Amino acid sequence: MRILPGSGSITSVAISPDNRWLAAGNVNNVARLWDLTVKDPEASANTLLGHSKTVWTVTFSGDSRWLFTASSDDTVRVWDLQANISDPFRVLHLGEAKLRRPFVYRLEVTVSPNGRWVATGMFGEEVLKLWDLSSPDSSKTYRAIEGRDNNIAVFSPDSHWLLTAANGTATLWNLSAQATEATKRTLHGQFVCDSAAFSPDARWLATAGLDGTTRLWDLHSSTLTPVVLRGHTSSVRAVQFTADDRWLVTASDDTTARLWDMDLDRLLGQVRSQAGRDLTPEEKGTYYLEPRSIGNVSGHSP
Repeated sequence: MRILPGSGSITSVAISPDNRWLAAGNVNNVARLWDLTVKDPEASANTLLGHSKTVWTVTFSGDSRWLFTASSDDTVRVWDLQANISDPFRVLHLGEAKLRRPFVYRLEVTVSPNGRWVATGMFGEEVLKLWDLSSPDSSKTYRAIEGRDNNIAVFSPDSHWLLTAANGTATLWNLSAQATEATKRTLHGQFVCDSAAFSPDARWLATAGLDGTTRLWDLHSSTLTPVVLRGHTSSVRAVQFTADDRWLVTASDDTTARLWDMDLDRLLGQVRSQAGRDLTPEEKGTYYLEPRSIGNVSGHSP
């Protein structure tokens, strides 16, 4: 075991996807960065300066090149780990947050896998801010995504889509379009709780529902008619795909987790063969497979 001092009470930690870097934010207005590939990480540790208030969030880009540190000084600092990190590559000026609940401070930062897009949101604020780091003006220029209680911001693995949820309503944004606002799609029919996830191949989007359902959206379809996964008896709080795209896991307040087989072509082929015809979108949702329950009440391992 190694003990790495954090220069003060630690508020957040993150490990880069390539397992090389460990970052920690703390209440002393700095972030600490360790290289885990060297013999003595503490001897070569970096202290990232510049924030004037507590650093609440640290997170890495998917390619492990960029580190983002977010502070209650209303800035996010972007550090290029392939360059001299004595100074940040860019500073995003968030502006003073207009909170409906000023006694709560929680800044969330989400980075697209390609490192181009950054979504920042304050708990209780009515605007989610989307920053394009490929723009030289990105330090103060952002797209404002309106919506009360924006509580979800998830990028697709190919960085083509952004899913947001505000006051229970999910919206899908096409980041490849010139006019992102004009191409947004509202996903109706479900009050989205606390979770949404894209499949690793970026074909499927799963959204967790307050009504106990999970909706599965085919992003290759122009109609975006969801498959509705039923079975939970209380709100679904978490959804996640396995890395090989084979399974979707849903977890609920009913104290169970359910494992869904994502080989839909095979499963729907069996149903079509038995029915002797193709199925309507409504029937696809109705006749979707029964999941395997892996919860701690009625569960068993698959």
